[in-house]
Amino acid sequence: MDVKNDQPAAFIDGGLSMANNPALTLLMVATLKGFPFHWPMGAENILLVSVGTGYLEFKRHVGEIDEATMLTWAGSIPDMLMQDASWQNRILLQWLSKSPTAEVMDKEIGDMSEDVISGDPLLSYLRYNFAITTDNLNALGLQREFDEHDVMSIADMARAKNKELLYEIGYSASSVIKPEHFENF
Repeated sequence: MDVKNDQPAAFIDGGLSMANNPALTLLMVATLKGFPFHWPMGAENILLVSVGTGYLEFKRHVGEIDEATMLTWAGSIPDMLMQDASWQNRILLQWLSKSPTAEVMDKEIGDMSEDVISGDPLLSYLRYNFAITTDNLNALGLQREFDEHDVMSIADMARAKNKELLYEIGYSASSVIKPEHFENF
């Protein structure tokens, strides 16, 4: 495919790259001098809204990790790398902002509500995502009971047969989006 001035390009699904969560890449495209947009940084200038497709929580027992071999990890590595890339992007975006939707990143970092890399936020950032767990799915009030098998099926975004169910989940989970998150824009 030609992009511009006969410059060839190939595109790969972002889920297969470090841009699994493209929010940080979008901020770079909007602000870096190498791109044509040159938006000025500042919480009053940029509102970046990142909407995830849902995620599985990484849960392993200490024994499972201690006894794992390279062969054990082989099947999990692509998903782990994609989750790590998304996690790193979210940390950086929370660090650049004061987000009303800041999430707890882990037990050490917390929600970073007291951390802003430059002292003043460089953007306004909102992140909406849904942890796909039996508890969270069952709390949505949909017309069925979910189990661990359902969790694994729903988390596999390549399953086209789940598209209607994913729509219902997304619609029900959208209640976390609040008008006050957007009041300065």
